[in-house]
Amino acid sequence: MIKDINQSVESVFGGMPEEFLNKHASMLLADRHWRAQLEHADYADESDGPFSVNSIGSVNHFVGERLNGDHFPLECIVTRAKLKGGVIRVVLLRDVTEQRELEEQLSNAAHKAGMADMATGVLHNIGNVLNSVSVSGEEIATIIANSKIDGLVKANELMFRDIPNIGKFVNEDPKGKLLPDYYQKIAYQLKTEIEMVDQESQALNDKITMMRDVISTQQSYARSGYYFEETSVKKVVDDSIRVLENSLFKRNVKVTKDYDDVPNCMAQKSKLAQVITNIIKNAIEAMDNNDVMNREKRLSIRLSRENQDSIRLEIEDNGQGIDEVHINNVFRHGFTTKITGHGFGLHTCANSMTEMGGSIQVESNGLEKGACFILIMPIKKPDHLKDSMIQVA
Repeated sequence: MIKDINQSVESVFGGMPEEFLNKHASMLLADRHWRAQLEHADYADESDGPFSVNSIGSVNHFVGERLNGDHFPLECIVTRAKLKGGVIRVVLLRDVTEQRELEEQLSNAAHKAGMADMATGVLHNIGNVLNSVSVSGEEIATIIANSKIDGLVKANELMFRDIPNIGKFVNEDPKGKLLPDYYQKIAYQLKTEIEMVDQESQALNDKITMMRDVISTQQSYARSGYYFEETSVKKVVDDSIRVLENSLFKRNVKVTKDYDDVPNCMAQKSKLAQVITNIIKNAIEAMDNNDVMNREKRLSIRLSRENQDSIRLEIEDNGQGIDEVHINNVFRHGFTTKITGHGFGLHTCANSMTEMGGSIQVESNGLEKGACFILIMPIKKPDHLKDSMIQVA
């Protein structure tokens, strides 16, 4: 039972303190099952209630209910206090509506930033493909400009200008005698032209399909919100590589993939794509100095089963590596070794993996010895993420 309550209850729950005195604390919560518990004969509030002694010292989250019926996110901490009459439980309650709204705004901002990175990769890739499209278009135009079709038209005009005497022209006229051999040669040349045009047309179609696929990939992740869905990690990796294909090609990075047969996982697909794209992008940049050292650029991606409940993704490069003194700070907010870096990328990746119930870690043997980022993703959505969802009646 509520024995005492301070004046802040008016701003949090919309009522005066006396309206709550001597009533059960479950009236503060939207979840009706706590009130139903009171009907059980063996119910003990100290051990079974929402603010039980079992939760002392820990931060708990509920959905509160104001007197007008409105629901809101509620954070609470249970402590103990000694009074003359014995020991009582003190419950500190806080309306975290503004905090949740701010978290959502920051999450959306991170989402947009991640989408911007993907969009930049898409634009670079599309630009590269468009250059190839332009080359194919110019090649077709050159083939047409240099076509032998005009010669064929002139030969036909020469041969058919005197149809009644065509036999005599072909057999006796010096120009006519050359026509059979000319027709044979021009037939071969025109066949070659058609084959070349066909090849360039097919190349154009392939490049247009490639651009359509890249744009479609970007759109699918842009539409994907922050909800959990069954996700193929293999497909997300392949899509990330496709988005960054232009950078991989320009920097001459060799990609090797080793995928085991693993199940899909429950993840926020858009968020996972941002994490993987960010790590691959960093790996590409980490190998920029390999050219100076005459070292091949290798990006190795391995997908395997970590255990019965999770899968493991390794993204390894043979670039500049990470100094031992820095490796524990890689995921810290604001930490970066790049001149133009801001230190947000890997910190956001770490937060995103935690929010999805997974984890991220990095291994490196030191400078110029490459680095390996390891993502662990749960196959099923963790129970604590299910419990933390806010239910609105």
